[in-house]
Amino acid sequence: MNNLPPLRALQVFEAVGRYVSIAEAARRLAISPAAVSQQMKLLEDSLDLRLIEKDGRKIRLTQAGEKYHESCSKAFENLRVASAEAKCVKNENSLKISALPSLLSTWLCPLTDDWHHQNPTLNMHLDGSHAEPSPGHNEVDFRVTYSDRAREAENSAELFRDCVFSVCSPALLTEKMTLKKPEDILQYPLLSIDWLPKFSSPPSWQDWFRYQGVENCNINDSYRSYSLSAMAIQAAIDGQGFVLAQYAMVGRYLEKGRLIAPFLSPLSLPSSYYLTWSNRVFDSAHCRRFHRWIISQGKNQSVATEALFAALR
Repeated sequence: MNNLPPLRALQVFEAVGRYVSIAEAARRLAISPAAVSQQMKLLEDSLDLRLIEKDGRKIRLTQAGEKYHESCSKAFENLRVASAEAKCVKNENSLKISALPSLLSTWLCPLTDDWHHQNPTLNMHLDGSHAEPSPGHNEVDFRVTYSDRAREAENSAELFRDCVFSVCSPALLTEKMTLKKPEDILQYPLLSIDWLPKFSSPPSWQDWFRYQGVENCNINDSYRSYSLSAMAIQAAIDGQGFVLAQYAMVGRYLEKGRLIAPFLSPLSLPSSYYLTWSNRVFDSAHCRRFHRWIISQGKNQSVATEALFAALR
């Protein structure tokens, strides 16, 4: 630690490099330009290295300065993240949930109203991300993810296995193009969902038509592909075509009549959704409560999906 330059000098250099201006760095740090110049000289003397040089009336980083500034910026950003995480840990009324973006927006978020009614003083942060937390993931309390790989996490529990079926907006259907059999859907634009390479994609239109006994079908020229399920579902709600949508994501839209399912023939997803967490979260009572709550929501979704399949037997 004794070999490190003064922290204040590093902080000043980080600001100087970011704004490439002594005056702007001084303004941002609420100190005088002379104080900035003094700290810069202190740092350069400490490193025995030129970090900035004059360029007319302006300044610029030297080649060594640019490389050093890149490392300093990363270090300060890591400190900012660590400080934010420490504040979250300190706050006993905070709960951070990470989930796949589409599942978060279409399934989990609508359910959290019920959770907040039960826990009105709790500060919940919902983070939609495809990035999986690091092992032990102290940066979040819980993660909702997809794929059986989640079983390799420190702690995991299966929430539910979803299914897909064809849905569209009632406004899309016309009297001229009636739907009497599954292949009649080919008269309309087909919206596709492709999760590769991060996850195995849900059943495709080819899979669905094959399940209906329709072989060698020609996909409509208006066929479009989305990486996010929520985007494809919204496009269907807007009347842009049919989509093979997940039951958990469109159940409430079906209930409200914003989407309809002319041919209810569900196909299961290749994998399930899982909840993962680290050992430390059970130190907090509200985390234990959330764990019980979300596991129950997963069971409710499983029951609903099972009932869907049972109705078709």
